[in-house]
Amino acid sequence: MYRFIESINYIDGKPQLLEGHQARLNQTFSAYFSEFPSHDLSQLLPVIPDHDQHKCRVVYDADSVEVEFVKYRKPEIHSLKLVQGNSIEYSHKFEDRNELTKLYEKRGEADDIIIVKNGKVTDTYYANLVLYDGSDWWTPDTYLLNGVMRQFLLEKGEVRSCPIAIEDLGSFSKVSLINAMNSLGRIEINVDSIILK
Repeated sequence: MYRFIESINYIDGKPQLLEGHQARLNQTFSAYFSEFPSHDLSQLLPVIPDHDQHKCRVVYDADSVEVEFVKYRKPEIHSLKLVQGNSIEYSHKFEDRNELTKLYEKRGEADDIIIVKNGKVTDTYYANLVLYDGSDWWTPDTYLLNGVMRQFLLEKGEVRSCPIAIEDLGSFSKVSLINAMNSLGRIEINVDSIILK
């Protein structure tokens, strides 16, 4: 049986963007465990007595859930390398990330990768991408996994989506890596720090 993950940001002891995580969990149940009721994250997740940022890792299948907490430290990302992954599929947040890891291992001296699928920009190893063109932020509509932060920012109107091909990267000045743990602008690098080959 497949196992899936939700990585949930805890600030001041409380889970953030819980509605988005629950919606994604429900979508996963609909696709893989439709004969079972979804887990209710609001019932499963405690408030913790700690004001530091924590990553809550929820690993689940149809009838079991494991919850663990680790203190979170923002990764240092200064460079990204384009890596081709035309056959990669990661539309649900599987625990098994082997195919992503194989691509990540091609990063060379870069800190992370940008996965390119059929000429279009998708995601990094752990994050969605948002690119700044001097006035607006844009996220690729060719994402692999629709992250909860990506969806939240789209719904708030802070970012917009469009197709972004490799040759479009020069139209942007900087890129922000976003995920449940990191909102827009927290991890940001100049586009000229992207290694094209």
